Amino acid sequence: MIAKALAQNGAAKVFISGRRADVLAKAAAALGPSVHPIVCDVSSPESLASAVSEVSSSAGFLNLLVCNAGIGGPQVPMPTAETSLEEWASANLNHGIDSYVRTFEVNTAAVWYTTMAFLPLLGKGNESRNVTQTSQVVVTSSIAAFNKMSPGGYAYGQSKAAVNLLVKQLSVVLPQWNIRYHHSHPQAAFLTRMKLTAYVRTRANAICPGRKSSKIGSPPTQLHIAAKLIFTCSSSLSK
Repeated sequence: MIAKALAQNGAAKVFISGRRADVLAKAAAALGPSVHPIVCDVSSPESLASAVSEVSSSAGFLNLLVCNAGIGGPQVPMPTAETSLEEWASANLNHGIDSYVRTFEVNTAAVWYTTMAFLPLLGKGNESRNVTQTSQVVVTSSIAAFNKMSPGGYAYGQSKAAVNLLVKQLSVVLPQWNIRYHHSHPQAAFLTRMKLTAYVRTRANAICPGRKSSKIGSPPTQLHIAAKLIFTCSSSLSK
């Protein structure tokens, strides 16, 4: 969705990254010649360094970095009126600390290290002056960061709240080098593999007993999110 929006709106080169080479190759072939796949695990410093090297060799600089990787983390049902304190605590402990910490590793720490790895190329993007707007980073956060009922999982919501603070901090520091840093909080109506897990869990449990949902307008679609990204990284917000 993000790569497609950039490719269709004039980006000279779009690099997409992920851990599965076959999936990346298929996506790049479908999106067109301006899209280039790079195998990368954002939780691995070595893999990030390799990705930076590939982008540097191919383009020499970067105008926009989108930190979009994320995982759902451990899923524990919300307690019901019949759930005992011991049962709910045990359900959380059964997942173990590794899966909990892994959620923060990918959703929060990897955003920090991905940004740090690509900052020199973003600086070169400003030096290249190939576009009117300054270099920037867009981080995909989530509305779950503000949701006390944790429909996406406790670790997931907490990791997204943490990444929001990360964005606020870097949005203060990076303008010193003319790099903008901001985030998006999608509440997508379409399902990804990660959202499907949370959706099934939400449907199976009463997330907000006694409360009716409030719907204002239509839920966002891929088109809405793509349009927001294009506007965000356009020259309209570069001042």
